[in-house]
Amino acid sequence: GRGGRKPGLGRKERAMKRLAEVGLLLSTLTCQGPPPDTAASMDTVQEERTAEVREEIAQRWEAYQAVLMEDDGEAWESFWAPDARVFEPGVVMSGSEIVEFGQEFWETGGQVYFFQIEPYEIFVHGDAAYQIGQLDEVFRPPNGSPTEVHNNFFARWERQPSGEWRLSHFMAGPRDAPDVGAGGQ
Repeated sequence: GRGGRKPGLGRKERAMKRLAEVGLLLSTLTCQGPPPDTAASMDTVQEERTAEVREEIAQRWEAYQAVLMEDDGEAWESFWAPDARVFEPGVVMSGSEIVEFGQEFWETGGQVYFFQIEPYEIFVHGDAAYQIGQLDEVFRPPNGSPTEVHNNFFARWERQPSGEWRLSHFMAGPRDAPDVGAGGQ
């Protein structure tokens, strides 16, 4: 014999067999078409999720507006996460201070005449949603004169264990603020 080799396929035959297997594999793959584009399908899922959250938060803003117009300090509490924070010109509040502020506002004669949110964009990441936009509001603080504000805003919403979206961070500033980078004072 040939060094103890068993009779079988020679070198050429093994190469031809391997080539046939590769050809069969390639033809099987090309007949099935390309593999699904998982990145595109993930993008679609994210877009659908964002659209759902956008609608849920739009409904929360509508309910928030109704509560403001009804002077309902107790219902107002249901829009704020327990550890929420608010940053507006001259106002920095967190947690229970936010709820107490709203209740005191209405109990002492404050009134909201107009409130409108115009969201520009929302970014959803798990149980958090980040929203930017503009808001317009006309209100009268207790013992004060009607005040009109036009702000840009940033809001961070958190989905609570109950499934309800609540504000956890709200920051606002005037749209007509001077541009400090251009030499404004």
